[in-house]
Amino acid sequence: MLRNYLKIAFRQLWRNKSFSAINLFGLTLGTACCLYILLYVQHHRSYDRHHAGVENLYRIISDLNLSDDGETMHMATCSPPIAPAMQEDFPEVELAARVCSHPAIEQNLIRYGEKVFYETKGYYVDSTFFRLFDYHFVAGDAPHALDEPFSAVLSAKLARKIFGAEAAIGQTIAIGGASREQDFKVTGVYDHSLGRSHLEPEFFVSMNSGGIGGYVRNNNSWAGNNFIYGYVRLRPGADPQTVEARLPEFLQTHGAEQFAEINIKKVLHLQPVAEIHTNTGLDADQSTNTSSTFLRILLLIAGFIQLVACINFMNLSTARSIRRAREVGIRKAVGAPRAALIGQFLGESFLLTLLAVGLALPLMRLALPLVNNLMGLPEALEWTPGWKGLGFALLLVLATGLIAGSYPAFYLSGFRPAG
Repeated sequence: MLRNYLKIAFRQLWRNKSFSAINLFGLTLGTACCLYILLYVQHHRSYDRHHAGVENLYRIISDLNLSDDGETMHMATCSPPIAPAMQEDFPEVELAARVCSHPAIEQNLIRYGEKVFYETKGYYVDSTFFRLFDYHFVAGDAPHALDEPFSAVLSAKLARKIFGAEAAIGQTIAIGGASREQDFKVTGVYDHSLGRSHLEPEFFVSMNSGGIGGYVRNNNSWAGNNFIYGYVRLRPGADPQTVEARLPEFLQTHGAEQFAEINIKKVLHLQPVAEIHTNTGLDADQSTNTSSTFLRILLLIAGFIQLVACINFMNLSTARSIRRAREVGIRKAVGAPRAALIGQFLGESFLLTLLAVGLALPLMRLALPLVNNLMGLPEALEWTPGWKGLGFALLLVLATGLIAGSYPAFYLSGFRPAG
């Protein structure tokens, strides 16, 4: 039965080449646009999803009010002692880490022999950082790469720039500002092949290396110095809302005198790391984020584009219904049930949709560099075929074929032979 439907569907599409070409063009173009938007949305929603246990990983953020009638500032940062103290005071907190850059240095000087580079993206981090966050290490031992003072972990891009074909592990580089440099031993090299993250610097250095790292480690300011990005991982099963409800008491226990002295109010919250990239409401964030509302609007636009392509298919199919009325009448006259006619017309719709999606996928992939350039995207979107992608393509074929073909199928199959 299915084989006969396919044979008839191929025959009908081939017999009506102009109609088939117009429908195929409309569905292909609409599907390619829809797929590109879905790829864009999926790209931004995939940030930080690759970290093991990301469902228990949170960033500590702060609401600050500097006076009784002042405006509240929503900060992506917290004070230096908060993250490690939470690990000490809360049984639910399994591990904590802090991240910071030098607030007075916009460009970090990196020196290796006669080579001198300037990098803007570099962080001081606690030794526990790579136990919280997963980066693909091409060299070095990730969990312990920053255990020792004056250790540095470089991106593969920066390592190639500095060392070329030389092995980076064990090499010594100088990192610092205009007035002071410190020597660091390279203990790891990583790339971003596991997935995108809101933290994508070119290098990390150990917090226990003096300088700004020493300042952070010895800092006991609970009310001020909100320049630290603090992270905690809760134990499996721990309730983040329960932990967050105890944070006001936690702050008062450690910093009541400081808050009273400088007349500042601070409220801490736990922000899921998986939601950082799609949250645009915080000041002093590490990266340029994308609004989750904007992404939802894009999904609606993608659905609308695909729906318009389906409606165009319906209109064209219905418009040529007179030509097929005779065929339907003859088949009914010889005893063909309506269900068989519906199956035939839906088969034609699914076949055309399958061809459209089959053309839209390579078209989208070929057009990606051009579209990325035209849209001025800071990072190029990429599409790599996989089982999930192919499964989604099949689902798109079924959904589009059913939506586009249902009305013509029921409309055409409803014709009754005269007499």
